[in-house]
Amino acid sequence: MSEECSICGLDLDDKYTHRLKCNHVFHYECLVKTFMSQPNKFGKNTGNTCPYCRVKVDYMPVVNGLKKMTVGVHCQRIQDLRVLENTPCKFILKRGKNKGNACNKNCLLGYDYCRSHNKAMIKFDTNQVNETNQVNETNQVNETNQVNETNNESSSNV
Repeated sequence: MSEECSICGLDLDDKYTHRLKCNHVFHYECLVKTFMSQPNKFGKNTGNTCPYCRVKVDYMPVVNGLKKMTVGVHCQRIQDLRVLENTPCKFILKRGKNKGNACNKNCLLGYDYCRSHNKAMIKFDTNQVNETNQVNETNQVNETNQVNETNNESSSNV
């Protein structure tokens, strides 16, 4: 059973997550929205705090797919804002008129692929892990069989 985001209630596996220095984990998007809605005292941002335990935390890191940086969430002052350099989706298209070219759509927040290709890559990664596990299990069985055969041969020679 996977954990849930304490802010929105969805599984943490559904979206990109961020671990705060207090070790609480939330969706990156939920944290940004929470930090944006935290009240400022006397017009000053007193800093971001964990939504769960209220420990003071650092500014959020800038990740791929972020549309804009926010003062008080990603940095302290307006002067610290910088131009975002998001990398577009790097999935190579396999059919259609742009076959062989990169997708180049905007990526999902925190990922290197757009929405449709991110799902495909997750499925691909899962299949690769399963295949690797099957190969490892087969190798272990073969090694065990070889050891058993060697033991049987040495016991029959005695």
